[in-house]
Amino acid sequence: NGWDNCPIDANPTQVDSDRDGVGDVCEPVSPVNHAPTLNNFDNIVLFEDQQIDLQFSGDDTDGDQIRFKVREVCEGNIGEVLTCGLRNSLRNGFFGQNNWNVPAGASFNGLTGEFRFAPSFTFVRHPDIERVFALEFAATDGELQSTFRPLTITVVDVNRAPVADDKNTITSENTAVRVMLSATDLDSEDADNLRFEDVENAQHGSVVYSG
Repeated sequence: NGWDNCPIDANPTQVDSDRDGVGDVCEPVSPVNHAPTLNNFDNIVLFEDQQIDLQFSGDDTDGDQIRFKVREVCEGNIGEVLTCGLRNSLRNGFFGQNNWNVPAGASFNGLTGEFRFAPSFTFVRHPDIERVFALEFAATDGELQSTFRPLTITVVDVNRAPVADDKNTITSENTAVRVMLSATDLDSEDADNLRFEDVENAQHGSVVYSG
């Protein structure tokens, strides 16, 4: 903002009929809107059932209010071909909660730049697979926006220990009894691979496993 065509020194060809050192015609300079910039951020690695909070921020040389956009670019498991392409790319507006472009378990507030992600224990297919999301974020003043910048989120699988079910039985002395052992594994992919072993030696008898 400001004025143009006023100082004689800056405009030597301008007419100054009253010789006061100021040109006869002064015209206001139209303001120019500048796109905001998005501040730096780091990629994220977290485990299932862990929560991360990320605060996006930016700068605007015009002093305009900054808001934020997000779009998802790729997702998939480590070692596999990622699925890429903008999910709902025409709906990456910045007002309110923008949860259509973020992974399940995540939320993003375009008004404040607050991003929260808490993947559940079932988020990654077990065992030993990491799931990756590539998101892009931008800052906007409602008219112009910064370039989208990538954020990679890697979610690491957590293997939870199985829990053996309690068993009680009664038998006579010197008489064998059959007990069907069972257990629960919250990682359902492991349920068919459960095996049993002693953690304490049997007292007053012996144990034989089969199957």
